[in-house]
Amino acid sequence: MNEKVQHKEELYRRLQQSRRFLREPIDAETKSRIAGLVTELEQQLAVAEARDASPIS
Repeated sequence: MNEKVQHKEELYRRLQQSRRFLREPIDAETKSRIAGLVTELEQQLAVAEARDASPIS
């Protein structure tokens, strides 16, 4: 498995885990931090997907 695929899989895994944490009963500050992490991970995945879709890699 190449490095790009492993990186994307790790981002997906972390995103899924973070989304699960958001469904748990947690304090507002932690929830806010995890929501920020979800946003950051989504952006990183979007960049990775766009890079993979680009004809020039």
